[in-house]
Amino acid sequence: GVGTMRLVACPVGFIVLRLPQAPTLDHCLQCPVATYSALQANHTTGIQAADSAEAGLSLCRPCPSGATCNGSAVTPIAGHWTSGEVSEEGTVEVYRCPALACLGSGQCAKGREGPVC
Repeated sequence: GVGTMRLVACPVGFIVLRLPQAPTLDHCLQCPVATYSALQANHTTGIQAADSAEAGLSLCRPCPSGATCNGSAVTPIAGHWTSGEVSEEGTVEVYRCPALACLGSGQCAKGREGPVC
């Protein structure tokens, strides 16, 4: 018989979900609001890959303090800043800014610039 094609990769914000008993149900599981996954999911390398929905959702990281998360993007709120860089572990750091320096969404107040404005 012809082998079943298996899902290998999913975009940022998703987990590769491969159910051992049901190859035809492989899919990309989206991380819910208030969590994020900043790494490209890949079953071959084992990054952000799971064999059950419960295990998959546990790979979605809680949104850092000072930001909102939609499953993929980490967006700083007013008074906070992020470089948007992703660590090897898949975390995104959000920093508190000096008073009134950061407007949110990576924008600095007039006359301010650079990391943490």
